[in-house]
Amino acid sequence: MAVLPSALGGMSDQARELAAGWQESAMEAKAHRPTWKTLLAFAIVYFVWGSTFLAIRVGISEVL
Repeated sequence: MAVLPSALGGMSDQARELAAGWQESAMEAKAHRPTWKTLLAFAIVYFVWGSTFLAIRVGISEVL
């Protein structure tokens, strides 16, 4: 994501460099997200969603 020159028009050179460095470091942090955390998050959602579905299914069969 590039900073628009008009957005930095009123900034000093030092502030411009700081803003550009902050954006670059924020983009680098997002690019190196660990894969295992993503897989763990999907596994947790899968387990919770599946167990909720199973509980509703068993509950309905018990009522009927």
